Amino acid sequence: MANLVEATTQQQFEDFLAKAGKCLTVVHFQAAWAPQCGQMNEVMAELAKEHAHTTFVKLEAEAVPEVSEKYEISSVPTFLFFKGGEKVDSLDGAHAPELTKKVQRLAVSEGPGGAAEGSGADLNQRLKKLLNAAPCMLFIKGSPQEPRCGFSRQIVALLKEHKIQFSSFDILSDEEVRQGLKTYSNWPTYPQLYANGELVGGLDIVKELAESGELENTCPKAVTLEHRLKTIINQSPVMLFMKGKKEAARCGFSRQLLELLNGTGVDYDTFDILQDEEVRQGLKTYSNWPTYPQLYVKGELIGGLDIVKELKESGELTIVPCLEPEMLSVNAIDRQKHLGTWYFKAAVSHREADIQKFRVLDNIVFTMEERANDTLLLTGHMRMGDNCIKQTWTYHINLESNDLELEGRPQRKNLLWSGKWAECSECIIFQEIEPPLDKEKGTEDSLHRHMLYSRSSNSSDIVATFLKNAACHDMQANVTPRQEKEFCT
Repeated sequence: MANLVEATTQQQFEDFLAKAGKCLTVVHFQAAWAPQCGQMNEVMAELAKEHAHTTFVKLEAEAVPEVSEKYEISSVPTFLFFKGGEKVDSLDGAHAPELTKKVQRLAVSEGPGGAAEGSGADLNQRLKKLLNAAPCMLFIKGSPQEPRCGFSRQIVALLKEHKIQFSSFDILSDEEVRQGLKTYSNWPTYPQLYANGELVGGLDIVKELAESGELENTCPKAVTLEHRLKTIINQSPVMLFMKGKKEAARCGFSRQLLELLNGTGVDYDTFDILQDEEVRQGLKTYSNWPTYPQLYVKGELIGGLDIVKELKESGELTIVPCLEPEMLSVNAIDRQKHLGTWYFKAAVSHREADIQKFRVLDNIVFTMEERANDTLLLTGHMRMGDNCIKQTWTYHINLESNDLELEGRPQRKNLLWSGKWAECSECIIFQEIEPPLDKEKGTEDSLHRHMLYSRSSNSSDIVATFLKNAACHDMQANVTPRQEKEFCT
């Protein structure tokens, strides 16, 4: 295609701009090592077929540094749009829909001598495309920033006053559209407002809608930038604003922060600031943080790469607050609900020594019975190799305490927790704590472990969740039974 070309020197680039004159020129600053550039070249090729009077230029950013530096190209792919040799718009990133929109908008009124692109094209089709370019389209003399007649100025002010989101078309820039739209919509004057491709009317009609309160129902209200930023920041508990995306960071700082987040194991979402200049600039002011990447947790700014690095090194990097377990008061629970058979699924602790004894066991099944005088009898059937070991423990319920008292070990604190840590309603967690053997030599508990029990013998998913939540509380030592042999009875 004659309108899809490649510039390998600054002179070629300037020649292409000069040759295009007032017609649109789209320049793709690309790099051979970036696969997304190849994808966007395919998009350009399709656009070149549709827009015969638009020139599409491919330019290797690193091979023509004079041009890249002049236009401050810092990443690829980047697209610059020129008319009459002057830059009129830009687009960062591999965003095909946005590229298509910009080309359609900027090329819509061009062609030889300013005529419509493709002189044989059906004018009605072109008008229909214009009317549907945005949910709310305003055809005026001039622009919203510089209206060029009193009626246009009034309708722009009215729409802004009611916070209506709209796009506009300057009819003074295209005589064919100006005359054709009068016939197409059977409306002889301007301005003209359209909603979803349908004519709403002129200034008088819009005034009436505003006075009756129906204008907001006719056209969508504009979303403020602040509201939009808040929505994006809170779309996930952990949000990273970066250059690129998870799979393809487009700067070293973003790549490093991704690696740090991936190391935490936490789920997070990302937003590519190169795809949205409004967000890119607005977030700097909103959070008073001038650089990227930026990390947010539950809507609050944590900081950039350096801050996250410091928190990581100091052990203070808690991306998401750890899920707290839910204690069950043993003197208030429904005891009957907790009697019967329980399968041991896992044990965790801060120290390996506290869970070491479980490693020699293949499986454990417990039964809990209620005896007289607020007493519970726990019987454990433990499989060790080919042997079965049976052991019983007697627990006393103290109506004035939340924990169970183990007969023969009054110093041990025994707490019962719900299955919340394992996201399991048919589970319980049993915690055992013993005080320091010698309080003068240290304050660390001599025993501190949590054990997960389930009504089901097969429940690998709940174990993974339990271990993850325990690890968040720095209980890295863990053991799960192999369950390769039959359960003892």
